[in-house]
Amino acid sequence: MARSEILSQLQAENGRQRSMIDEFVAANATYRQCLYAEQNTHAYTRQALVEARRLHLGMESTIHHLQRDIFNSQAAHVATQHVLGLEKRQLAEMAAELDRTQRKFQLVDSLVDTMLLEEDSDLELPDRSRQVTDLILSLEANMERKYQDILQKREERIMELERLLEYSDRKDGRF
Repeated sequence: MARSEILSQLQAENGRQRSMIDEFVAANATYRQCLYAEQNTHAYTRQALVEARRLHLGMESTIHHLQRDIFNSQAAHVATQHVLGLEKRQLAEMAAELDRTQRKFQLVDSLVDTMLLEEDSDLELPDRSRQVTDLILSLEANMERKYQDILQKREERIMELERLLEYSDRKDGRF
């Protein structure tokens, strides 16, 4: 009996160890599945990082282009403002020139009046004053037309530049 007892103990021990081996095999299979899942997750993460780097480089390139566009727009804005300032200054100079010219015409008108009065002394006073008035009005109308045309062209140019400036501001996102 001792032998059969030892045999049964060995069989029991063998059964326990076989059961432990089966548990280890099952645990090993579970760990392999977890490792495979981690490897897949790692591969997906690596792909996501590569894609994120690619997107980051693309965004840096886009930002660089946008910054260059903003710089160019700002340079155009400054140039337009400069031209607009020049146009306004020229318009002011033209207005001053117009004022000086009007004063010269008034002086010439008075000289012409005097000369016409002396030449036409045989005319009666109402005829002389009508003739002088017609001459003055004609000179003033011609001068006024000339300078109105010039001023109109300048104002149109200023309005065009202001529209370009506003468009540039809107394009740059400033209002």
